Amino acid sequence: MCQPRGFYAQSKLEAEKVAQNICADNKIALTILRLTTVVGEEDRGNVARLIKTIDEKRFFWIGTGDNFKSLIYKGDVAKACLKILRKTAGDEIFNVTAKPTTMKEIVSEIEKNLGLKATKFSIPVILLRKLFLINTRFLKLKKLNHIEGIIDKWLSDDVFSGEKFKKVYDFQTETSVKEAIRRQVDYYKKNKKKKNKKTKR
Repeated sequence: MCQPRGFYAQSKLEAEKVAQNICADNKIALTILRLTTVVGEEDRGNVARLIKTIDEKRFFWIGTGDNFKSLIYKGDVAKACLKILRKTAGDEIFNVTAKPTTMKEIVSEIEKNLGLKATKFSIPVILLRKLFLINTRFLKLKKLNHIEGIIDKWLSDDVFSGEKFKKVYDFQTETSVKEAIRRQVDYYKKNKKKKNKKTKR
């Protein structure tokens, strides 16, 4: 059962329902692909922000980094879409993802490709939990509520199974998460150089 967390996730589920109703009314087969976090060149999402934060030496650890995240390279997403266009299974919903990886591995790959040393500074989770509890009971600051939501997502396991899609469409991802991160970091570094050149002119 789909249980979206937050306004953004809820809006995507609502969009699915609207699409399903329109297609049902018009007798159109609808295949929905639920993508995990998409990474790769030109990404502007969470991984892009993480790369920038690490590069600017503003990153610090919260938690152990042993929690898992499901990611997928943008090229593999395109291949999944082509599978659907060539032959659709009809009214179905599929998760599309690569194998999950830990936050520790994601950060390590980013640091390695940026040529930076491993980050060791960390803030204890228990300390933050106490701060958020005080905020909930007494301070009631919206900014801290927002930060709590970000940290909860950082610490959570976001793992999804793509086995159903693999079986129905004989689909296999071709680009590992490590390679996807390497390509995205390379893109970030090239883009950064271009911006620096423009600034110097």
